[in-house]
Formats: sequence, C-alpha cells, structure tokens
Amino acid sequence: MELDALDKKILFHLDHDGRESLKRMAKALRTSAEHIRYRIQRLEKNGIIKRYMAFVNFSELGFVGHGVFCSLRGKDSRAKLVETLEKNDRVYWISDFGGKYDLAFAIAAKDTYEFYKIFNGLKEALSTHASAWEVAIRIRLTQYPRSYLVADEKKRTKEMPFFGVALGHQKIDKLHLRL
Repeated sequence: MELDALDKKILFHLDHDGRESLKRMAKALRTSAEHIRYRIQRLEKNGIIKRYMAFVNFSELGFVGHGVFCSLRGKDSRAKLVETLEKNDRVYWISDFGGKYDLAFAIAAKDTYEFYKIFNGLKEALSTHASAWEVAIRIRLTQYPRSYLVADEKKRTKEMPFFGVALGHQKIDKLHLRL
C-alpha cells in the first residue's frame, strides 16, 4: 500500500494521541470525519495500523525500567529465550539486535533488589542459551514523534510523552490493583 500525505498525517496524529476524536483530527487535517474514518479503516485493513496501545508511565506506579542485552549461544537459543521472557510478567519489551548483542529486553522492577532477583532468575534459567549479559537502568525514556511522516516543521513539534527521572508513587486502591 502506498501512503499519501493524508495517510501519513493521520498516522502522525494517531501516534501522538491514539484517542484523538475523528472530528478533531478532521478539523486539523481539513477534511471530514467520515473521510478520516475510511482512511483509518483502510490503514488497519492493509496492516499499516496493527493495534492501539496506551503509553503507560510506569515510573508513576513505582517501577524502574531496566534494559538487558545479551548474546545468543546457538541457533535455537532465540526461541527458548523469547519463550521464557514472554512468560515473565515483569518483562515488557523484547527486541532482536545486530552487532555485539543479539537480543535485548526490558524488566520493570520496584527496586534494585527486586530487579536483581528477577534478572538472576532469568539469567540462571537461560544460561545455556545466552551469554555476555549487560544491564542498563533507564533514568528517562522519551517517545519522540515519527517526524518522517510529516513534512511540516510546525507539526513535528508536538509534545511527546516521557517517563522516568524521579520515581513517583501513586496510591492504588484494591479495584485498580485487581485490574
């Protein structure tokens, strides 16, 4: 599917705020809400838009992100590594890499000791599949706009979300904990 300027502008708007109303987007893009709806459905049908996600600032919930990088030991190691990581509820991101490391993943932990327990458990379980472990603590993570989608310099400067820096703690009631 070839994207035209309007498709790219729609993607840019959705990337910044996936909950933006069709009416508001249509006004900003100078077209009708029905036209925007049609274009979004076409982008979904053609696999350009796969899903919609919330950008959760988990540092506000008392978590710190830790990036882990490793090298694979063999051809079959990736599948076993990913299978194990996907089962861990604290792993929130997995990516293949090229270069010094083959795979990276991220762990959300409440503190250093909790990270240590999670990481060492994974490292022990996966020692036959991975080596050369490196860890990075995420202090601040900023989600930048996909500026390649729009040519207009003014539209590129939309404020994007970030999380990290100082940890904040939110009181969570029992209902929200169960969710």
